[in-house]
Amino acid sequence: MTTDRGAIEDAVAELNQALRSHGGGVEWIGTTEQGALRLRMIGMCAGCGFRPVSTAATIRPFFRERLDMAVEVEGARISAEAEQRLAQALAPGYHRAGLRPLTGKEE
Repeated sequence: MTTDRGAIEDAVAELNQALRSHGGGVEWIGTTEQGALRLRMIGMCAGCGFRPVSTAATIRPFFRERLDMAVEVEGARISAEAEQRLAQALAPGYHRAGLRPLTGKEE
């Protein structure tokens, strides 16, 4: 896990390059006491119905791979349990992409 502000800002900027194609992005709003990134969806991502899929399939795996950090997204629309089931269902795609799947509770 990194606490380097520059590395976090660079990773957020990199992810936002991809999310901009959907008219949105994420904003880093802080870090929890446990060291998880606190993010907020912005732009079109804030009201998108696919927000839970983006969180489980893109945002969490991205920051886990880049920074080895857990992520809390402000205003989650589904329960942590439902998001975990979604992540498990998407796990085969993570393997094909060379990413580590989210199979247990994030630390």
